[in-house]
Amino acid sequence: MKRQAFFYDGDYYLYPEDCASPEALVKAHGGGKGFIVQQLVEKKCIPPYFVSEHVKNRRLKLPEDAAVYPCEAELLSAREYDERLLKLVEKHCPGCRRYVDSADGSLKGHHEELSLDGVCFDRYEDSRELCHASFKNGLESFVRLFGRQGFEEMIDDGQTELAEEAFWDLFEEELATPRFPAYFLKDAEGKYALYFSMFACSEDTGIIQQLCRMLKEKYEKTWSFHSFLPKGYFAP
Repeated sequence: MKRQAFFYDGDYYLYPEDCASPEALVKAHGGGKGFIVQQLVEKKCIPPYFVSEHVKNRRLKLPEDAAVYPCEAELLSAREYDERLLKLVEKHCPGCRRYVDSADGSLKGHHEELSLDGVCFDRYEDSRELCHASFKNGLESFVRLFGRQGFEEMIDDGQTELAEEAFWDLFEEELATPRFPAYFLKDAEGKYALYFSMFACSEDTGIIQQLCRMLKEKYEKTWSFHSFLPKGYFAP
């Protein structure tokens, strides 16, 4: 059940019956002797989701200038919370080096680390796997954005140097990788063409070859892409 709530001095509360906003709350109770309010306790949960069994009454005193912030909270029974959390654990936690698959469905440690939005700030993966996944995402983003830069118009206008500069701005933004020489032109078949020219390095060669394959798959009707090493800089 979703409820309108407020945040004050590090804790979350439900509004009393006579108020429905921070302004009304401070006006009615600011500077007073205190009033009874329901506190949403952060126990075996992560805000804005709370367990209804842990809600407790508390006497709260607000100064006249109290900094009160509105928020929305969702109250669930302990059973409902655990059922939703278990589904997220099964979906998101495998692959984390801190995760131990529990045969009995134990949620020990997960209540304080994995939110019901599927966000975990304590996930720990092999750095090489993270690097690979991040770079793969960068390649996919680069290929998707390549067709939105207007390279064809620049080439048609004879502004190949401008196209190359725009290409490298995109390359560095999406891949955070050092520049390799690249050239735009139109080939004998009238297709737009992109040629890479680079020094021998197995890692860099793999990056460019993979990028060319991905670009070709998406833009092969109007473009050709070529990865090559300049003659004289490579020896088998």
